[in-house]
Amino acid sequence: MVRKSKTKRLLFASVGIISITFALLLYLYPFLIEVIIHNLPNLYDHTIFPLRQISPAPNSERILFTSNEPITPKVVETTKLKEYNDDYKTTALILLYDTTVLFEKYYNIGHIDSPSNSFSVAKTVVALLASIAVHNGIISWNDTLGKYLPWLQNPEMKKIKLRHLVTMTSGTNWFEHYWFPITHTSEAYYGNNLPKLMNKLKVADTPGTRFKYKSGDTQLLGFALSSATKSNLSTLLEKWIWHPAKIPHVAYWALDRPNGMEKAFCCIFTPARAYTILGYLMLNKGIIHNDTIFPPHIIDSMTQPVNVPDQDNKPTTYYGKGVWLLDSAGYKNIFYARGIKGQFIIIIPHEKIVIVRLGRWRMNRIGPHNKDVFLLIDWAREQIKNVQSTQ
Repeated sequence: MVRKSKTKRLLFASVGIISITFALLLYLYPFLIEVIIHNLPNLYDHTIFPLRQISPAPNSERILFTSNEPITPKVVETTKLKEYNDDYKTTALILLYDTTVLFEKYYNIGHIDSPSNSFSVAKTVVALLASIAVHNGIISWNDTLGKYLPWLQNPEMKKIKLRHLVTMTSGTNWFEHYWFPITHTSEAYYGNNLPKLMNKLKVADTPGTRFKYKSGDTQLLGFALSSATKSNLSTLLEKWIWHPAKIPHVAYWALDRPNGMEKAFCCIFTPARAYTILGYLMLNKGIIHNDTIFPPHIIDSMTQPVNVPDQDNKPTTYYGKGVWLLDSAGYKNIFYARGIKGQFIIIIPHEKIVIVRLGRWRMNRIGPHNKDVFLLIDWAREQIKNVQSTQ
């Protein structure tokens, strides 16, 4: 009887400690409720966030795609590619050669109209918008955060320059982690107060001296761009890119709260075809249907490597302004945008190729790059070579 009583007391004590600990965690990190409910970020999380809409261009045209149905494939989905698509849960795959769509296919629950999460592909979009703002004289890369974000409480944070943010060299203590629930990244994704989160950051390293990939850098850049233009990022995307390029697809950008701030580091939702048009726009350095949406030098600038030391003390030759750069033998002068779940817009300028892949998972890395990138490039090159040989 005494033993049973002691066991009950220990059980009640354990439950009490767990309950108190859980309650304290929820008090300190209220966004954990959302983490628990939704588990991990999803391709179709537009259903759980407040959104701001980017409307289709009012004078939109059929750009690249001439039908409301997926095009009939003109190239082969090889066995190796099919295994990859099955194993890593591809939802959409498009191959564009110059202005011809050679391959378009949707998998699993992917659909031609599915507004799929961009994840960190949004970082490339923000870098592009900021580059346009620099070209237009609205901001300068040498401007400091203090000029645009007077609400930042840490004086050292105010000294960070916009160029440090677009090149991921801010030196802040942002903790970039995707699977651990209590991180800056999780709070940014599931939380509802991005300004408050930004004010938790400190400068841990001299800005401009070391590359370290941080979603917080893009979020701060988004805040600065919004402040400088007195406009939200969705409106800028619509006004500077979406409508001038006559993109005929709707898009949504997730906000931290109703009428709040865009999650600049992620979370644009639009169909695969819209991502393909964005890729084509970057391939052609801002020119589409004879209209110049932004000047060519912007892409030239974005694809210049950061070159400061990375975390392994090696030169950062693989990242520019919001884009990843391939610099290995056989893959030079290729750049791409990528997201955590295997979202890729791959641009091969000298071969006029754009590859868009959306999905639920991505392969492991070889150095800074995921294996998917090489697999998709090799497949595209092989198929285009086959097409050329039959012409």
